[in-house]
Amino acid sequence: MYNLYHEEIIEHARHPLHKGVCENATHTHKGVNPGCGDVLSLSVNVSGNSIEDMRFDGIGCALSVAACDMLADTVKGKNVEDVLRMSPGDVYDMLGVTITPSRTNCALLGLRTLQKMLR
Repeated sequence: MYNLYHEEIIEHARHPLHKGVCENATHTHKGVNPGCGDVLSLSVNVSGNSIEDMRFDGIGCALSVAACDMLADTVKGKNVEDVLRMSPGDVYDMLGVTITPSRTNCALLGLRTLQKMLR
C-alpha cells in the first residue's frame, strides 16, 4: 500500500477523523461501490445553505475511506452549490496521487454520494 498512496491517505484511512454519524443530520445517503465492496453511509448537517458537518460510516477500501474523510474536511463550511459543482479533478487534487481507472470509483464514492444526497 505504501507504494500506491502517500502518507496522508494512509493516515486518513487508518484513523479517519469524520467517521460516525452527524447528530441531527439533515441529509443521509448510502453509497455503494460494488466493484470494490465499499459501502459508506454519509450524513450531513446543512444549516441555511452551508454544510456544517459531514460524517460517514461503513466499510471501504483504504482509498474510499481516506477520500471520504478528506472530503469531509474539504466541504465543512462550504456552500451547498459549491459542493454540487465539485468535480472528480477536485478529489484527485485533494488526494494528491494519480488515480488509475480501476480505482476511480473508490476515490469518487464519497463525492458522488454527497452530491446525490444534496440534489
